[in-house]
Amino acid sequence: SSDDKTLKEKLKSGFEGQVEDIVHELGLMKGSIMKAGQMLSLHAGEFLPEEARNVLKTLENNTYYLEWDQIKSQIPAEWHNSLDIDHEPVAAASLGQVHIAIDKETGEKYAMKIQYKGVKKAIEQDVKALRMLLKMLNLLPKDIDLSLVFEEIKEMLHRETDYTQEAEATKKYAELVKDFDWCITPEVIDEYSTDTVLTTTWLEGIELRSEAVLTLPQSSRNELGKNFMDLFLREIYQWGVIQTDAHFGNFMISKDFKKWILIDFGATKFASQSECENYKNLISACAYRDRDKFLSVIKEMGYLTESNKTNYDTLWEYCELISEPFNQHPYNWGVSDIPDKILEMSQKLATDLDIGRPPGDTVFIDRKVAGVFHVLKHLGAVIDSKQLLEPLINGSKDSVPHKVS
Repeated sequence: SSDDKTLKEKLKSGFEGQVEDIVHELGLMKGSIMKAGQMLSLHAGEFLPEEARNVLKTLENNTYYLEWDQIKSQIPAEWHNSLDIDHEPVAAASLGQVHIAIDKETGEKYAMKIQYKGVKKAIEQDVKALRMLLKMLNLLPKDIDLSLVFEEIKEMLHRETDYTQEAEATKKYAELVKDFDWCITPEVIDEYSTDTVLTTTWLEGIELRSEAVLTLPQSSRNELGKNFMDLFLREIYQWGVIQTDAHFGNFMISKDFKKWILIDFGATKFASQSECENYKNLISACAYRDRDKFLSVIKEMGYLTESNKTNYDTLWEYCELISEPFNQHPYNWGVSDIPDKILEMSQKLATDLDIGRPPGDTVFIDRKVAGVFHVLKHLGAVIDSKQLLEPLINGSKDSVPHKVS
């Protein structure tokens, strides 16, 4: 009825106005609802109406620091005898913050990530709250079942708050890239790590957003871009170990501008054989524009319901769009407008596709793909991705890590 409509509109407009306040409250209390919001906006973004995207965007841009007094109880008291821990954080994320610690005996400098108290306990409630909030505001699509997506978000939040697991992932990744001389990862300092505090060696580097990186000669940016893309493809095709959170804060460039410094492995996904196979098939089908293979993988993964409502020509048009980077030799990421074109297509996709239950297990690989896109675009790299892909698909022996010239 029209009364209902105005009530909803009031709720919506009222809520839009208060987003700042609500987010501020949530931000101060719990990081996981913000993190869940960020994840949802990235993955289910194209399934959500614009108001929902705006609400989630607001969640994305809020980070708060906790005062030292509020966070110091997370650290075992006896550590203070051997460590000098700076009370001012150098970085904050939604689930914790990073402080510099100096080893009193050796003078060695560490990065100490301290988790916010209660974050782990709050995850179940937070994801539920986010879902309820969006439902109440009528911002979740009726015809798409996002339950698997929400489950995976919960699982990843649990993983990101398990610093013991993150320490393991950091060591594992270091092992995988040890022969790449263009890649640096931190070392875990076990004696100063617990399941809510993770201490690693401090790595100095140059921020990705800095002017110095943007003004590098094209050839340097191409080399960095090529290595970044290579790393992503190896994660999928060779290792099944995927650092799924490719936002700019998780990477730096070494001072000689030749190496990638990878600093955060909290969101590392150890993908199963079948998850990797599906994603490999998807990438290969796109890269080689194999229509039959693409459609069968999409069905196999559960993206589509078995109905006659889907217009496969529209779906293929989408595939041709997202596979551009593999089909231009080389592709200029700097001028890429793929996200804008996807946005233009979104209405048509919504109308022409009968989406089933988007598979939860791809949510974080999707997040990685989005991150890789933004990093390569930011670098303005011009690279031939198919050249990197071919040896991995053929599993040839010559796909050894290449050396920096």
